[in-house]
Amino acid sequence: MFLKAPDHPARSDEPGPARGVLAWALPLPGQRTVNLQPVVGDDGTVYVGTWGDGSTGDHFNGQLYAVRPDGTVLWSFDPGEAEQPSQEQHPVWGTIEGVPVLDPERGRLYFGRGDNKLWSVALSDGALLWSFPTFPTQPERLPELGGQVISPPTPGPGGSLHFGTVPYTGLGRTTVFAVDPEGVEVWRHEFEGSDGVWGSPAVADDGTVYVSRWDDGGHVTALRPDGAGGAEVLWDVAMPGTRDVLLFHPTLDAERGALYVPGGRTTGVCEAQPVIASLDAADGSLRWAWRSAGAAEDIAYHVALDADGDLVFGTASTQQLWPWCATVPDEGRLYRAADLGTELSVLWSRPTPGAVMGVAIDSDGIVYASLRGDWRLEVPGRVIAVDREGLPAWSAPVAVEGEIWWSPPALGPDGRLYVGTNPCADVLNLLPCPGTPALVAVD
Repeated sequence: MFLKAPDHPARSDEPGPARGVLAWALPLPGQRTVNLQPVVGDDGTVYVGTWGDGSTGDHFNGQLYAVRPDGTVLWSFDPGEAEQPSQEQHPVWGTIEGVPVLDPERGRLYFGRGDNKLWSVALSDGALLWSFPTFPTQPERLPELGGQVISPPTPGPGGSLHFGTVPYTGLGRTTVFAVDPEGVEVWRHEFEGSDGVWGSPAVADDGTVYVSRWDDGGHVTALRPDGAGGAEVLWDVAMPGTRDVLLFHPTLDAERGALYVPGGRTTGVCEAQPVIASLDAADGSLRWAWRSAGAAEDIAYHVALDADGDLVFGTASTQQLWPWCATVPDEGRLYRAADLGTELSVLWSRPTPGAVMGVAIDSDGIVYASLRGDWRLEVPGRVIAVDREGLPAWSAPVAVEGEIWWSPPALGPDGRLYVGTNPCADVLNLLPCPGTPALVAVD
């Protein structure tokens, strides 16, 4: 699943690639970008979703791919044309948005789509099992009253799937759903506002769901099912001392009883400041808040937890957010830090040759980071590896064709790393796409 487990540690129990060489790159013709992180099964099969290229009409009909370890396609699933809303068509209506969750016990996987639905298909051949609409279906189907499932779903106790929505019109509301493995709603919780849940919820062993949302300038909420089709709000807090905060994927550290919430605080047009808040998981009280002082750092996407308890994360420039910020330099930093309980102590930080799109940690503590790249300067996306001291573990980065957007590296059981590429550098699908995206494997 996304970031490895329901608490989002982004840490594997197996070693990653020791050499840092390109094993293969699988082009995915007719698609626009590989979206978010690939997911690797225990047998080495890689699953990844795409945005389509818009050639099928006024929407971008993405597909889901299952790829064998040798880089050949096992199967692909095309959800077909999305149900058309009564409102004006949204640019990403047909894109596959969320990272798949694999369910080997039931032989299926689950993923979100821009058509305001959660989908499930068979692991073996990609056959459709069900789709769950986030919008009312009676007395008439009104897709614009639901929300796009951009947040990668997170499994919880009993196999239930938890995800948030991003309404694309003011008619919908930000909603968190729990759905069982058969596509039946277990509970839902609606929030006022429509800025949405863009990050994947973190789920504790006791079923508590931690959600970050953009509503009201940035809020974090702890929910627990009430047994009556809804959820009890255990606590709800605003990000401390900030406003207009873009919050992403929370990470839960059950041993410390801490929740880490990363994001960016907007400070001007195409300007932001990375922020990470640590909250007490029991009551939401603030443990500490950290802000970067770097001039070219704007966003922290997620926090990884190493086996020794250290926090590892990267920062990125605002160019990753909006196409009108394309003049922002492509820069970032990689951090290792210690949680001292009342503050974050940075052990080291290293500038990276590109904005950090995400990190993964292997069983030996090696940190792998995907860097966006910059098409304007003909700088490709790259993957780097560093040791626990921040020193290079490979002799050189692995370059890819195109940029890497929103795609943390994924570590597989075969000592390989996987990442997806984007040849378009246009998050809103407004420009013609000059190339073909690919799934890349690194040995």
